[in-house]
Amino acid sequence: MTTRSISLRTDEETLKKIDAYAGAEDRSRNWWINRAIASALEAEERWDDLIRERLREADEGKFATDEEVEAVFAKYIAPAG
Repeated sequence: MTTRSISLRTDEETLKKIDAYAGAEDRSRNWWINRAIASALEAEERWDDLIRERLREADEGKFATDEEVEAVFAKYIAPAG
């Protein structure tokens, strides 16, 4: 895979944290930033996939019944009184 350089601006505190993690793992700052970016991108892709799946289900008319919704609320909301 071909790599390209980019420029990144961040505050001093963030840079100190990156350097601390990189040093603790005996890795370079570059390696650690790339790992963090890859992790963030993977999380976004999972979130996007989940949203697309839920939208597909909604388009197919797959919704929770009123009873199912009420049962979930009943688990977390104490009865009044």
